[in-house]
Amino acid sequence: MATRGTSEDFMNVCDRELGIDDFYDVYDEIKPLSAHWKQIAISFRLRINTINTIEAKHNGKVLNCLQEVLECWLKKDYDFKRHGVPSWRKVCVAVKEGADDPALADKIAQENSATTGGTTPHPLPATTGGATPHIEEAGSTAIISTPSIYVPKTIIDFKIHRELSKLQEQFVEGIQKTIEDYSASGYDAPDFIEYITAQYSR
Repeated sequence: MATRGTSEDFMNVCDRELGIDDFYDVYDEIKPLSAHWKQIAISFRLRINTINTIEAKHNGKVLNCLQEVLECWLKKDYDFKRHGVPSWRKVCVAVKEGADDPALADKIAQENSATTGGTTPHPLPATTGGATPHIEEAGSTAIISTPSIYVPKTIIDFKIHRELSKLQEQFVEGIQKTIEDYSASGYDAPDFIEYITAQYSR
């Protein structure tokens, strides 16, 4: 039976251990999901105290929070002996189950399959028409090279998800900035802003 964090959907994803040197590779993939940084942190199994500290430190600014969550995770600042080390497989699980973006999770999974060792396969040269294997002669033996071809099946859905995530991120930051401006002026935020914030955080 599959459990959260070890989803059978991603058993073919590379489980190579990720470290802080992989920060930008992972961040570039999940940046559009910054509004869901807390759910991602929980999926990464960061300690609740760590999550609360990050939120207070960055005053809820989603991009900054996501960056520190990722840094803590890649530095294994959590119980990795119990929950496992950072890997692309766990990134996919966090994106799908934590941030609720299965289209992006599938894209990351295809780019980092176990057969490619966590790297995106290159397509065949244009001269082959993208279909005919490349053949090289080595002495009297013909060596046939058939590299994998990455064909994203959910590219349309992914583009839509990415645009929606960007809009969501801008909306959250706009609301946060509005509340901060009102607080700095000594006023309470209007009721409708509090209402929108409450509805969004459900």
